[in-house]
Amino acid sequence: MIRSDVKILHIFIFFCLNFELCYSECAHAEYEVDGECCPLCAPGNRVYRDCTEYTSTTCVPCMGATFLDAPNGRRLCFDCMICNPGVGLRVRTACTRTSDAVCEPLQEHYCTEQHRGSCIRAKKHTKCRPGEFIQHIGTADRDAVCEKCGDGTFSDGSLQTCQPHSKCEDQGLIEVKPGTAYSDTECGNKAPVTLIICIIVAIITIVALAVGLRILLKFILRRRQLQVRAVYLLFGVNKCLMSCCSFLPFNVNILFKCSFRQCDAPGSAQNLRNYIWGK
Repeated sequence: MIRSDVKILHIFIFFCLNFELCYSECAHAEYEVDGECCPLCAPGNRVYRDCTEYTSTTCVPCMGATFLDAPNGRRLCFDCMICNPGVGLRVRTACTRTSDAVCEPLQEHYCTEQHRGSCIRAKKHTKCRPGEFIQHIGTADRDAVCEKCGDGTFSDGSLQTCQPHSKCEDQGLIEVKPGTAYSDTECGNKAPVTLIICIIVAIITIVALAVGLRILLKFILRRRQLQVRAVYLLFGVNKCLMSCCSFLPFNVNILFKCSFRQCDAPGSAQNLRNYIWGK
């Protein structure tokens, strides 16, 4: 019983000490200045001059990129938020006298930090690399999620599902290049491949013939360069024959000479033959 009386006494003393404060509190639509209560300015307006005993509060509109979104007794308006593209933002709702701007992520960006329903920082969506597919598409609220392709499938990084490699034999074609995790199998027609092989063989054959012909021509030219005039005895008569010394006829009996002398030079075998036969 005594404890209850003491508690009541404490409450009574507390209210008595704060009576003046309670008595001086302003109404909901007022603000206090030097112990006096002045009417609040409407949203979109700020206090230009406080009220007096004879005048009400003087309010003026927020100017420029400023706002006040509630009844207030402020001397200054709040600055509007700037939606900076440099941090991945764009304007969703423009700033007015009575409301702040609302920012949202740019295209292909997602918000990483918010304040009072507005995005204040954003990042670009992760780009899936070749060999990966997009498991979850990026939104304004979350990043994209990538996953690797399994065996026998491929993606260039822009697909939401990995595609199976093409089977060339099912299309009546042949495999030109095998598929990878980031590219499909390359197929080609059989006929062109055969034609290409034939062309290659023909080219090789032509080149081989050209090389052989060149070697033969060089051999012939070399033989001509080695030709000399040989003088030999045939049936008892000296004759002159243009030939290589090592390739004289088999019926040659006596080889007199093998040199580069002209056959019809004075004193030569040909000159002697002409003399014998009267030519």
